[in-house]
Amino acid sequence: MPIYDQNVYLVFDRKVAERCHAYLQLSEPWPISGAGFACAAYNDDGTCCHVVAVFDGGLPTLIHELSHLTWNILRRVGVKVKPTNNEAYAYLIEWLYAQTAPMLPKRGRK
Repeated sequence: MPIYDQNVYLVFDRKVAERCHAYLQLSEPWPISGAGFACAAYNDDGTCCHVVAVFDGGLPTLIHELSHLTWNILRRVGVKVKPTNNEAYAYLIEWLYAQTAPMLPKRGRK
């Protein structure tokens, strides 16, 4: 899903994450051993995309990883989030949640 002129990839399976990593031609490995991860990934031409992985299918994991994603996106586009201007963070994480929560596998929604 495109956001702030950046792409976000959402994956639920380690094998899909590995294929996504190969497709994006990334040199840095991803941390695929835990319940999930969120990271900014750069390919050799400097193009950035964000990847959110939710391997356990859990809603708490999705929310946790979306929090990391939100900080990563806002930092990348130059929005400084502070206690006095946290609306950008709140609106972005709300939008990301609305886009991604329906995609969670039904069996993993906890």
